[in-house]
Amino acid sequence: DYAEMFKYLTQGHKPNSRRLERVNDFERLQNCDFQDALDIVEKHGLSWEEVPNTLFSDRDQARMVWELMLGVASEMFGAHYKTKRPMPAMALVRNIRRMLGYGVSREAVNVIVNRLSVVESLKKSRIHPLNILKAYYQVLNFADDDSSLYSVKPIINALEKAFIGLWDGVDKVKGRTLIAVDVSASMTWAKALGWEKEELTAAEMSSLLSVMASRYCESFDMVAFDTTVTWVISPQDRERFYTLGLNDSLNAFPFSGGGTEIEAPITHAISKNLRYDTIIVFTDSENGGYDAYREWDKYQTRINKDAKLAIVTLSPEANNVVPESKDTLFISGADSTLFDAIRAFSSL
Repeated sequence: DYAEMFKYLTQGHKPNSRRLERVNDFERLQNCDFQDALDIVEKHGLSWEEVPNTLFSDRDQARMVWELMLGVASEMFGAHYKTKRPMPAMALVRNIRRMLGYGVSREAVNVIVNRLSVVESLKKSRIHPLNILKAYYQVLNFADDDSSLYSVKPIINALEKAFIGLWDGVDKVKGRTLIAVDVSASMTWAKALGWEKEELTAAEMSSLLSVMASRYCESFDMVAFDTTVTWVISPQDRERFYTLGLNDSLNAFPFSGGGTEIEAPITHAISKNLRYDTIIVFTDSENGGYDAYREWDKYQTRINKDAKLAIVTLSPEANNVVPESKDTLFISGADSTLFDAIRAFSSL
């Protein structure tokens, strides 16, 4: 089989082995008629990446193909179709908006909702809450564009529940962490880096990430700051964070009209003699002060020489406010790898 596959890849010889029948069928799929294409998709349980774009050029045909890959049984051309390998969870989450756009049936919508409701299955597929957030806004935008097709409210509800459900049981940042949220005026102006299509501001994204960080950290304190620390989050507010839904998490903090001095949470930790293993700052890095490096050096000298500082910048104009070193990490934007990167960094 390996020799046949090598010849196929290097010389174009079609393999003869039955175990490589999928390769021949994939070749045939590029130019066969639609009924044969459905047979091949069903036979091998092909993923959407393996299906040629020509099958998605006709809306009705595309709908049939998506439903088949989704695992919805249907009668077409006098034959019964149902794939033996339904769409993987990540592919489902990434393509909800696309499937809705092709007008999949209510039965297909029910399948999507049911799949999203099994949180343990989403976890096994390594679906991250931010993957769910992307899908959530794509579906919201679809509802605004074409709400007359059918109600997508069940999918929106399922995505909201999945988003929160996926927070439980995650690997946590070890030790004691300070989560610092920039609540300056500039955070409300710019769109969050990487989330422009969803039209999320840096303020909304930092609020959401901070609430998420409260679940991703083993032990934490949390402060909000502009030029100084403006709010030390109380134990009662911490408990409230655990009950917030998706939309409330985007607006968990009151944003001020003040400027930005990123050293403010570090200065606060020094003045209170608070020992942290990791300090995480969510900001747009539009810093008005120039003392961040001095304060960070002071913190490591006086309180914890092994402390780590992670600055997550949510603006494309972000700039480094302390020199890069083994104890500082700068991340621009936020995706599903964010907390894995911070956790790995904090354990160094």
